[in-house]
Amino acid sequence: VIPAGFGIDFYLIRAGNITFTDPNGATDLTGGDMVLLRSDAEFLASSERVEMIALGLPENVLRARAAAGDWVIGRRISGESAFASCLAALLGTAVARHRDLTVGEGAILQMAILDAILQLALRERHSDSADGNLSPQQCEKLDHLKAVALRSLELADLGPAALAQEAGISLRTLHRLFNASGVTFRSWLRDSRLERCWMELSDPGRHRGTIAAVAFRWGFN
Repeated sequence: VIPAGFGIDFYLIRAGNITFTDPNGATDLTGGDMVLLRSDAEFLASSERVEMIALGLPENVLRARAAAGDWVIGRRISGESAFASCLAALLGTAVARHRDLTVGEGAILQMAILDAILQLALRERHSDSADGNLSPQQCEKLDHLKAVALRSLELADLGPAALAQEAGISLRTLHRLFNASGVTFRSWLRDSRLERCWMELSDPGRHRGTIAAVAFRWGFN
């Protein structure tokens, strides 16, 4: 679980160069790069005409999404991938237009940005894992499986067999991919549904009815 008082700061470098230095070494970042740093960590920063977007990800938000070990902390996340480029564009637009959003729209966008940041951090962890449980190709397949499943969370009968068929892989491969990532499909599905319930229940501007109604709406039966 996320330890008490644990927060993470996210930095997107939009232009220029910056170096973060802590007791573990230096992290050099240039335009498009990203990094996650613990909010309670001490570090030095030296920059040259840098423009950045910085976000604070507080403990209560992190607890609903991942264990602390899931995050790649203090290491450069390249902005070269298509997914990273899309996140950078979304953040730039959100910064420029956030005053035009309603409270509900802002809450939805906030969660989407956090999910995207987590996805990048997870991909970096998988690609640099010491035990080599998942190759980059397997990570891509797992990401695809999760994306397909997230589109159908509200279906109570969503199961591994139906998901494997829709994704075009064998049931055995599906279970192998999830297990190699450190979580079973059933556990991931439950946590994803709980996350969506939490998002809806914690949004003050969203009509939701009873807790039971929210649970049924997100596939709990």
